[in-house]
Amino acid sequence: MAGEKCVSDNQQDFSDDDVETCIFCQIANREYPHTEILAEDEDIVCFEDIDPGAPHHYLVVPKKHIYSCLSLQADDIKLVKKMAAVGRDVLKAKNVTNLEDISLGFHVPPKITVPHLHLHVLAPFSQVFKWAEFKYTSFWYITEEELLQRLMKNEKDERIGHINRILPEVAIDPVGSVSFVLNTIVRMAGEKCVSDNQQDFSDDDVETCIFCQIANREYPHTEILAEDEDIVCFEDIDPGAPHHYLVVPKKHIYSCLSLQADDIKLVKKMAAVGRDVLKAKNVTNLEDISLGFHVPPKITVPHLHLHVLAPFSQVFKWAEFKYTSFWYITEEELLQRLMKNEKDERIGHINRILPEVAM
Repeated sequence: MAGEKCVSDNQQDFSDDDVETCIFCQIANREYPHTEILAEDEDIVCFEDIDPGAPHHYLVVPKKHIYSCLSLQADDIKLVKKMAAVGRDVLKAKNVTNLEDISLGFHVPPKITVPHLHLHVLAPFSQVFKWAEFKYTSFWYITEEELLQRLMKNEKDERIGHINRILPEVAIDPVGSVSFVLNTIVRMAGEKCVSDNQQDFSDDDVETCIFCQIANREYPHTEILAEDEDIVCFEDIDPGAPHHYLVVPKKHIYSCLSLQADDIKLVKKMAAVGRDVLKAKNVTNLEDISLGFHVPPKITVPHLHLHVLAPFSQVFKWAEFKYTSFWYITEEELLQRLMKNEKDERIGHINRILPEVAM
């Protein structure tokens, strides 16, 4: 699916809706007056990330609508170099002097929140915020230098090869490469889930987890809106709707894929608390809400959290993709699967979409 989209990108085969609803296209066209453009030329713009992962965090975005770094080919080397150069120039303009302590990179699908190519520029990288460490050091984050090396060699993204080195028993099918990656994602997530259910965590996993710290009230600036012996609720720092709250268990649980039938009570309690907080915030139409979880690898913090959004009919345009995608599972859907004691069927769904790939 990502591969088909990339081909579409390089052929510039977009619908008008793709561009009209793209938040980065709108910013590039200066349709968002509250977004300050820090640098601009005929090809790109640069502005601050609304959810900074470091003291300095900027995004460099091409004006042309390009889906992701996987859409790029050797002909795009000049564009990537220009994006990186602009990012460094903005850091200098912001009085960042140590350009060795920075990170310039891209996320690889499906680990993207906005389906428009964007370069992250973070500094100092040694001071990246704890909650963001996972996001900007993970398998799904590729540095500018690494991307350029691959484009210069005119090679496809080698993450497939990297996965194959981790799991050498799996044969790579170049035609079904996207399917392989998706299937491997769920397999790796599944292995992590087994670890979760065995509570096989290191002390570092919990000590560095931002949601564990919030649940333990180690972040005094995060207001706890609801709390009991099992869970806490607080506002999302990057809201996708007028009301956007997170309900988080105090116990360190990796994700919704870690849950089993025994966790039905916990999920129901999380949803009930989310609805109670909405009522306390004077949200009266509880039909126009969304309660759901993201499925790995589409998670930014590796600690189970329920998104509570309202009114869902007013979800912000940039967030529509994030909260309606294949990787977002509603509370009701998750409960149905847990009640049936079934594994997450995304594997089967992927296989139905791409039946030529053997599971």
